[in-house]
Amino acid sequence: MPVVLNAARGKGSHQTLYFGSAFTVVRNLKDELKTSTLHAMCSQLGARDQGERLAKENRMNRFQYPVLLRRAKEGGYVVTCRDLPQLVTQGDSVQDALAQASDAMDEVFATYLTDGMDFPAPRTARRAEHLVAPPPETVAKAALYVAMRQAGITKVQLAKRLGVDEKEVRRLLDPHYGSKLPRIAEAISLLGQRLVIGVEAV
Repeated sequence: MPVVLNAARGKGSHQTLYFGSAFTVVRNLKDELKTSTLHAMCSQLGARDQGERLAKENRMNRFQYPVLLRRAKEGGYVVTCRDLPQLVTQGDSVQDALAQASDAMDEVFATYLTDGMDFPAPRTARRAEHLVAPPPETVAKAALYVAMRQAGITKVQLAKRLGVDEKEVRRLLDPHYGSKLPRIAEAISLLGQRLVIGVEAV
């Protein structure tokens, strides 16, 4: 079903978005659309399932997972993640707990990459949860790993496309090897995808 944004039909800070023959209005696309807003729009358009799928894919593409902070009796916070049960850590403050969560997620991702495990799709964050991602380089390596699995391509095959030895592809996927982001981005582009780096408020 075609989805078309008609910018010419917009007034003020909103524009018209057509989903087939149905339509809704959407805020300026320079602003990030909240997941709840997307669900409401899709529900109005009779496309709730598609909206949930797109929202899940967006979280998966960003490798952001919801974590829960619980106050510890001894002080500080204990951090857990529903989608990554291996992630359990702690922090002295909310800011420290989230930083520790990102670091712990980095190690969880490293194990997933090393052991050849599938990354679970992140669920929607609940009211008390915070979205957390590992460091950018780890996200890039995970993105390449997932893109390769989706394309059904091996390290040897990707190495041929890159014109390099298979050892270099192994390094690009090695969570403990310091790879350059442009090189990872090049590999991802050969798989028909694009590595995107963004900035958002914390």
